[in-house]
Amino acid sequence: GMVRKKSQHQIADTRPLKKSSSCSTIFLDDSTVSQPNLKNTVKCVALAIYYHIKNRTSQRQIDIFDEKVHPLT
Repeated sequence: GMVRKKSQHQIADTRPLKKSSSCSTIFLDDSTVSQPNLKNTVKCVALAIYYHIKNRTSQRQIDIFDEKVHPLT
């Protein structure tokens, strides 16, 4: 919450800081690179793959696998 200081114009924010990074780092939890939380990492990657597959807009079948275009016999 907000805490008032001596002056009404000086207001300090006491909420905890949000973790952020300027490099391409994603914070999953409190684990570190040397001691990663494998369960959370696998869950996060699996969800990312799932949503990429679910929300794709490109053609779902490649022509090279179409037997009408490229018959096996």
